[in-house]
Amino acid sequence: MNRTNTYYELGFAIFLVAIAAAAGVHYGSDGWGADSESKVGFNSAFCELMQDGLIREPANTWSNLAYVIVGFGILWHIGYLGGPRNNPMDGRSQYTIIYGYSAVILGIGSFAMHATKTDWGGWLDNTGMVLFVSFPVIYNFTRILKWNDKTFLWSYIGLNLLISAFIWFIGHGSYIFAILTVCWMCTEAGIRYPQKSWIVFGVPALFDLILRGGDLAWTQLIWIAMAFWFAQFKQIEIKRSYVPAFWLGFGSYISAFIIWNLSLEDGLLCDPASLMQGHALWHILTACSIGFFYIYLRSEQKVSIPEEKKVDAFTEVFNNLLNFKFPWDD
Repeated sequence: MNRTNTYYELGFAIFLVAIAAAAGVHYGSDGWGADSESKVGFNSAFCELMQDGLIREPANTWSNLAYVIVGFGILWHIGYLGGPRNNPMDGRSQYTIIYGYSAVILGIGSFAMHATKTDWGGWLDNTGMVLFVSFPVIYNFTRILKWNDKTFLWSYIGLNLLISAFIWFIGHGSYIFAILTVCWMCTEAGIRYPQKSWIVFGVPALFDLILRGGDLAWTQLIWIAMAFWFAQFKQIEIKRSYVPAFWLGFGSYISAFIIWNLSLEDGLLCDPASLMQGHALWHILTACSIGFFYIYLRSEQKVSIPEEKKVDAFTEVFNNLLNFKFPWDD
């Protein structure tokens, strides 16, 4: 076991948070602008009564430290383990470093949004959310298609640059986050059940409907296409242990999502003056899910499969499209 006990990733993350905190105190000392000031005394969309001073929503702001703490824990663990190892998520690698930093940046972005109630704070929040949730999507494709480190890195950077620009100029950050979250569930179902299209489609489709409150949308076409694609694999050369880490992470996220909905303005759990806010609990529970999913991804093992069961999925997709027949065809 190659343990180096070097913690420069953690050290830089602490420095990054310190810089963000110092910048926030400096630029927020005179207020966050007229638009932000006008919201003081009113309830936010996340229920909490907005306060005067440096931080508009105290509970919803400080609870974001949960993401930072989990990110610090992951980066500490990377330094403790050293590496890299056979599993890219076990030990020091670009994947574990990005995963740890994405949790820290998510915390900083959400902190900025709830503290300032500004447009740029909202952009940082949405960008941080996408920065995290896009990681498991691209990582799963990397593991399935055997991309190299450079392909993963450029795909991750390129996608996030495009999305961050889109959010800045157009918006819809929460919508994009929801799509990527469901896409993540789709890839997880595909890895576990590569030839069972009804599961690969059904799980994300149901998750999609829950996120949308029961409304059908064009995104269902994405899950149909992904289910068709995963059906081309006879077997995928990796396996992961789902008990208990995956289900703890999934359960934490679902619980957080339920609480998030009930804690919106005028929701059943909304109490604007309370020190304990439901949205703050959303932050804490989703931060826990990030930690659980880190443990889950570390459980991955490579599976040896016979050569005849291996398949070039892209080739198979095109072949099946060319030879497609409807059930009523002879």
